[in-house]
Amino acid sequence: MKRRLGEIMVDSGLITEEQLQQALELQKRRNQPLGKVLTEMNLLTENQISEALSKQVGYPYVNLANYQIKPEIATLIPAKLVQRYAVVPFDLREDRLLVAASDPQNIEALDAVRQLTQRELEIYFATDEDIQFVLNRYHGRKRLAEDAYLLKSEVPETTAADEAITITEDVPVVKFLNTLLSNAFRSRASDIHIEPSDTSMRIRFRIDGSLYEIMNNVSLSFHSPIVSRIKVMANLDIAEKRIPQDGRVPIEVDGKQADLRVSVVPSNFGEKVVLRILYKQNRLLDLDGLGLTDNDRELVEDMLTYPYGLIYVSGPTGSGKTTTLYAFLNKLNSVHKNLMTLEDPIEYILPGVTQVNIQPKVGFTFANGLRSFLRQDPDIIMVGETRDEETAQITVQAALTGHLVLSTIHTNDAVGVVSRLMNMNLEPYLIAAALVGVVAQRLVRRICPKCKTPQTLSESFLKIHRLPRDVQYFHGAGCEFCQNTGFLGRIGIFEIMKINDKLREAIVARASTDVLKSLARENGMRFLAESGLELVKNGFTTIEEVLRVTAFK
Repeated sequence: MKRRLGEIMVDSGLITEEQLQQALELQKRRNQPLGKVLTEMNLLTENQISEALSKQVGYPYVNLANYQIKPEIATLIPAKLVQRYAVVPFDLREDRLLVAASDPQNIEALDAVRQLTQRELEIYFATDEDIQFVLNRYHGRKRLAEDAYLLKSEVPETTAADEAITITEDVPVVKFLNTLLSNAFRSRASDIHIEPSDTSMRIRFRIDGSLYEIMNNVSLSFHSPIVSRIKVMANLDIAEKRIPQDGRVPIEVDGKQADLRVSVVPSNFGEKVVLRILYKQNRLLDLDGLGLTDNDRELVEDMLTYPYGLIYVSGPTGSGKTTTLYAFLNKLNSVHKNLMTLEDPIEYILPGVTQVNIQPKVGFTFANGLRSFLRQDPDIIMVGETRDEETAQITVQAALTGHLVLSTIHTNDAVGVVSRLMNMNLEPYLIAAALVGVVAQRLVRRICPKCKTPQTLSESFLKIHRLPRDVQYFHGAGCEFCQNTGFLGRIGIFEIMKINDKLREAIVARASTDVLKSLARENGMRFLAESGLELVKNGFTTIEEVLRVTAFK
């Protein structure tokens, strides 16, 4: 019989029986794989868990992220076969082909590979994540290069006058863009940048907040048909190249749905295009998935018990505010309550919630949409963003008339929301009466689990930033898996200000920011920097990453 993973790790001395029981309890609560729970508890690395899994299946483990694979070997098996069977070749020794499989006991998969390659196989175990990485890196780039070559050989010579007609039938351009989008999806990219220069064009993806070059020195002859095709998709004016244009395209790639926000801006070398990918999440988020500490979660859950009032999530663009709001809505969702949202755009589908997309071009804004909502007998309202005085006034009035209102706002910290609302000409007594609490947040990059190593910081660095010396700091050394950045994925840090009577009195009295911060701290609030330092201590991120988005005081 196959031994249990936990049993193998205890027998190997990787964890104790007590630690295993703690992890199993947490696993039941979070409904996550045991390995993921153990890494988040900072008890084991991903490589240690993969080694244990290899013992469970009875095959040696290979870390594909750190293996120098030749492109011609990685692509010996077609991409469809790799996806179907989760098996990939990674080396050739004499006449034996070394293959990694997430299920090395799948006879059908191995027979298919053996028949296709006409070689004897040497079987290794690799995780699904590593196999997907090889698929994205080698097959994705190969397909992109092939489509670019096809585009070069078949793109027609067109003028501005007949471009709109020919572009819709230009199959190479369509194939190239489809492959580009597929690569972006598999790379978890949030944006695609298509940028012309004086002699060529380059394409970059934004992944985990940073830009990475995917293609460079691409012939400028491709630029015009690609941009025109994107304009056709987004219903933009294909002949207009002098002014910025914006549009939106619903798409589906590899069975995943998303909205493309298209932005076209004229530059001195031609039109630059940025495609923002807004993934439609099917998995419902919960408070566990946000990464809140026990203390912060307790504050949030207390705020969400209020039957009416105003809860803000604040932070800069791209800090995960909407994701947090959806987790709150998921917590509040009930058959006994009427939940309604005003969004721009709808990013997650929430069963049982009435979700409405605003349409500013036809005069349907957050403000007038909110007025209509108040006639729909709502219990809980989510307003995607409070961006002007009119919306702020209506949200406060809704909160004061028996509705729980959730919204986002752009401020640097939790206390800054009070000043921002006052700048929108809201009276302090109204703010104090309506506000239940504020969640300020940032996103920091996670250390790549494949190349996570201890880091030694200099005495001067520790002294300048007033950092503790008794902490083991970590960083990512850089590997193929994380594109040598040392980071993979992101995690939130939070600053939660729950309003109590003392804070209400201070708001009405127009107290200074320092006084409000002091009172909020007395009421259990931790600053963003302190939340970030907790992640550093637990080995989730680097101190440099926390310093990038916060300031230690």
